[in-house]
Amino acid sequence: MTCGDSKELISRRLDGRLGEEESAALESHLVECAGCASESARLALADRLLRGRVAPEAAPDFGFSSGRLGSGGRGFSEASELPPRRWC
Repeated sequence: MTCGDSKELISRRLDGRLGEEESAALESHLVECAGCASESARLALADRLLRGRVAPEAAPDFGFSSGRLGSGGRGFSEASELPPRRWC
């Protein structure tokens, strides 16, 4: 199996359209090819995220802490405290 063949099979597997024989051939290729295995894992995660099976997690340093935006940022608790918008 070529890497090109495996990409098609990975897509079909994610869609639930892969037979047992093709699935076994794909798994055999993924064991031998780190690039395709990595691509398969990446696409499977993207599929789960898009279908809502996995909730995305914010990075620990996303910038929110103690009601303030970022470190050293200005935290605003009420809309009236926000600075006026300036439109160019």
